[in-house]
Amino acid sequence: GDFQYQLQRTNLRPGDIVLLLSDGFPESRNPQGEMIGFEFLSRELLNVTEKSAQEITQYFIDAATEWTDHQPFTDDMTFVVLKKKPSH
Repeated sequence: GDFQYQLQRTNLRPGDIVLLLSDGFPESRNPQGEMIGFEFLSRELLNVTEKSAQEITQYFIDAATEWTDHQPFTDDMTFVVLKKKPSH
């Protein structure tokens, strides 16, 4: 559509995480029809800061699998996880 994109720049510090994802994750529904939502994502990001980018992706896929009671996903899920390595 006609979505207006805005360019933003930031400097990442060691340990910072950038997470890009498709709407398939937040719109995953449990058997009661409730979406997992962005609130879950925001809250759980605090629990994965020590994990690798691959582990973070798997963590959220596993969370969606549990949320949907192991039912097949109804939408695709795409994650791009960038994590700035700690400086030594």
